[in-house]
Formats: sequence, C-alpha cells, structure tokens
Amino acid sequence: MHGCGFGVAIFDRINSEEFNPNVSLEIGYMMALKKPILFLKDITLKSLQTDLVGKLYEEFDFQNPKKSFDKSVSKWLKQHDLLT
Repeated sequence: MHGCGFGVAIFDRINSEEFNPNVSLEIGYMMALKKPILFLKDITLKSLQTDLVGKLYEEFDFQNPKKSFDKSVSKWLKQHDLLT
C-alpha cells in the first residue's frame, strides 16, 4: 500500500450477502495514507456500510466484469488525472 499511487476497493457478495470486512480495514489504512481510492460496488450488493455511505462509488456488474470494470475504472482514473 505504501508503494502505490492509489487503491481500488471492491465490494462484492460472491460468498455471502455481506462484503468482506478486511476491505474496510484496508480502506482505512489507505485513507490514513491520503491515497485516492476507487470504490467499486457490485450492483447486487444492497448498500455499503454506514461509514462509507457518503463516499462516491462506481457500480459494477460482477457477472459482466469486462464491460463494467473498464468503464468504471477509466472514468475514475480520468476524474483524478491518473490516466495517461
């Protein structure tokens, strides 16, 4: 996490209806490092945890990752001037 310029947090519900709590811990660490983070939420996940509800996120379709990931990631990279 120290060597990267930004992070990508993926909230999905592959194995359960709840997302992985480790993702939240890693997000907190990245936020403490003041690194930009792209939040990706699976369209089938009902909501994010309360701490992250106010954060802007992009939705993606885990069943169609190529189309939805590319669009969401490219959009976010452009917004943050990280795409060359």
